[in-house]
Amino acid sequence: MGSAAVLAALLLSGCGSTSGPTETPPPPPITSSASSTPAPSRSAGDNDSGDLEYTPGPSQPPAAAAQTVAERFARLWARHDVPANVWWQDLEPLCTPQLHEKLRDTDPGNVPADAITGHAQAVLSRRGEAVFHLRATGGGTLILGTAQIEHLGWRVVTVDFQRAS
Repeated sequence: MGSAAVLAALLLSGCGSTSGPTETPPPPPITSSASSTPAPSRSAGDNDSGDLEYTPGPSQPPAAAAQTVAERFARLWARHDVPANVWWQDLEPLCTPQLHEKLRDTDPGNVPADAITGHAQAVLSRRGEAVFHLRATGGGTLILGTAQIEHLGWRVVTVDFQRAS
């Protein structure tokens, strides 16, 4: 399975290896108006219990706003030179309330990246959700899951960091 497919599976299942206090719960359900999200439909794999199978929409280029949020979050997340309360407050408008609360006790000095280089590279993108890789100095890749949240816009919903091997 390709790395994008594995990452997509991890993001959608809520699993992933995160270090320390940056661990996040599975992303909240993506909500949108009924006119923009098709209702789930029965497929050949559905059983007689009435359960529906999730079939993700087709891949598409990521929304520019999603990439902007991912890049801004990454650059603020990788700062070691600010007090913890400032670091935490600066991330608030870029992530979901659930992720923001999970990051509350993070010491920016323990963030495993020194800086972010280059632009976010989308590895998965569908309507309303996208996963980005960002290269970090200090050896690793920051992986951010983003989602378009009703009344909030694009927000980071998951944070993962993979150290270079």
